[in-house]
Amino acid sequence: MILLENVTAGHAGSPYLHVDRLELLPGRITTIAGKNGSGKSTLLKTVCALLPSAGRITVDGTDLRAYSHQDRARKIAYLPQSLPPVQMKVSSLVLHGRYSRTSFSRPWDAGDREAVHHAMERMDLAHLADRSVETLSGGERTRAYLAMVIAQESDYLLLDEPASDMDIPHQQLLSDDLRKLADEGRGIIISSHDLPLSFTVSDTVCLMKSGHIGAAGTPEELAGKPDLMREITGACLIPSGQAESLYKYQLSR
Repeated sequence: MILLENVTAGHAGSPYLHVDRLELLPGRITTIAGKNGSGKSTLLKTVCALLPSAGRITVDGTDLRAYSHQDRARKIAYLPQSLPPVQMKVSSLVLHGRYSRTSFSRPWDAGDREAVHHAMERMDLAHLADRSVETLSGGERTRAYLAMVIAQESDYLLLDEPASDMDIPHQQLLSDDLRKLADEGRGIIISSHDLPLSFTVSDTVCLMKSGHIGAAGTPEELAGKPDLMREITGACLIPSGQAESLYKYQLSR
């Protein structure tokens, strides 16, 4: 479990994020949802130790600051929103996810390459293995970087708006695979401003506003509090009521 207690964080000594307590559990999909600028990315960066913070953050009982960079990477994989179009093959990019598992005395081996192959298959990238990342579309590039963090085989995956550049079929592919990863025991933490998608894929949703967590619960619990949802996000959700619907919930005024 990743546990945040009395955490504040922000840029240039000006705290924006304020979290009294937040539990991010293994084996579950948690979405940090909210409007643009609500603090979603700041929260993920804080959990990854990419921003200075005060308070206490523990990962499976150990203080976040006590982990070495390599050990932290084995615990937490992070994918930011901004993904550069690097000049390398897709397969080489995905292989970078194995750096936390290697050392000078243990270079890449068959197990690493199998992990890379498996991650690329999961993200529907096998046919793009020899393509340069810089030639990919935005959605393809996102899937390549997702394969990289999956190949990292960390206990927790923190993904900042991972579906924003994807078409609908690949959003479904991502949703299905994140569920499989959670069922395998990994903790999946996503940021998103897409409420219908968030409420469809998540076990827990945390709604953020102005750097604070305004509400948290299961999709069913939050959908049952329309006034609170409107106050935090500007909209609420209702069950779609149709078995064939793409999303379990739809936006409502």
